[in-house]
Amino acid sequence: MRRSLSGYRLLLAAALVPCLSISAQGQEIESCRFRYRPPQVGEEAQQTVESNLQLTVSMQMSGQVIDSFDQQVERKHSRHLTVLRCDEERILLAKVSYQASQLTTTTKGEPAPVVEQPIVGKTYLIARPEKDGELSITYEDGTTPPEQELAVVRANVDGIGRPNQLGQYFHGRTVKIGQVLQLPNELANEVMGLRDAVGKVTRFEMRLVGRRQIERGQNDDGTTAKPPIECAVIEIAIDAGQPEKEGMKLQVRGEVVMEIDTCRTHAAKFGGPVAVTELRGPPGHQFTVAGHGKMNVAIRSDHADVHR
Repeated sequence: MRRSLSGYRLLLAAALVPCLSISAQGQEIESCRFRYRPPQVGEEAQQTVESNLQLTVSMQMSGQVIDSFDQQVERKHSRHLTVLRCDEERILLAKVSYQASQLTTTTKGEPAPVVEQPIVGKTYLIARPEKDGELSITYEDGTTPPEQELAVVRANVDGIGRPNQLGQYFHGRTVKIGQVLQLPNELANEVMGLRDAVGKVTRFEMRLVGRRQIERGQNDDGTTAKPPIECAVIEIAIDAGQPEKEGMKLQVRGEVVMEIDTCRTHAAKFGGPVAVTELRGPPGHQFTVAGHGKMNVAIRSDHADVHR
């Protein structure tokens, strides 16, 4: 009965732009002009994702609490992604290899072992032939992995094969540093995977706060340093969900670091309060499972450009 309530996914994707200076009333005001680069065959990314969900869970039937407990779920993934096929707006086929994937579930404060997921050390081909179609997940030889592996992979690759809609939205736009942008709520539904888990987005704000350089180490010859990656930094605020209905309600606050010339996400940290409600059981014997607490997510993605 105490099934984890952590199955809801929160996938973050955002887009930012190159920075410049413009003159207004005799003063220099920094601004950024957004640019977007479509995916390219051969692009690679080393990605790490860490998430922590803490909930106080209660189970109720006919208005009475039949059980309650505290639960904490921690997930850590490390993977390498290579683009194998793409079009002008999205990845069609990618190869994903997992170096690490861990799950830790603690209930009622009881010590819990770290569980290594069955995808560690394995490589998968991820395809989404149609923009709104289902994911196809196979081994490199084309055979289908067992359902236990499919469930783990599917839960953290939902963004593959979807367009970078924020990148397309901001492409060519100029935004001043410090300016708050009110984005269409439906855009948050698309880019963060909130369609099924949360429902209605009531607030989606982004505020451009500055820029940052990311060092990239040495060139292949080992004697000269690669030029740093120019990144833009934005704060995000997203409110979503309807508490009176089944599903999830959340308030996300955080920061995203984006590559200026490509709109690729380099890093992101966000979190906030969350509430979950589920209705379970057969007709006539249904009960409500409700949880409230907080969640935190940290993402890092180191990209390698295609050598022409």
